[in-house]
Amino acid sequence: MHEGLGGDHAAGDLWARKADRFENGPIVADVTAWRRKGYEGALNRSRPLMRRLILFRHAKAEPRAGAQKDIDRPLAPRGRKDAALMGKVLARRGLVPDLALVSDSKRTRETWERLAPACPGAKARYSHDLYYATP
Repeated sequence: MHEGLGGDHAAGDLWARKADRFENGPIVADVTAWRRKGYEGALNRSRPLMRRLILFRHAKAEPRAGAQKDIDRPLAPRGRKDAALMGKVLARRGLVPDLALVSDSKRTRETWERLAPACPGAKARYSHDLYYATP
């Protein structure tokens, strides 16, 4: 089955059935009917069909030391190792972001810095507002 065919599941299901049935040959579809129903996105394979949101929490951080502010807590050694590993795992699965929105806390920046080498071309945007974000 093919994923990422836009908001209308009926169009996605229809496209997937046709693609599965004609996997080794041309896909024949009534293009006019599909356009009338608003399914152009399923027909245009040259553009991305679905956006994906990846939520990633910072890696293991050091506990707060003395008067240290929470925002200044760094990654623990295990966190540094795990962040780099997770970057490789995500990349191997094809989950490479175009844009990373990163809190400006030290542990979050360090997590991204360890993960980023596995995400070539990904841009990072740092924001203090994300530090205080709630679900």
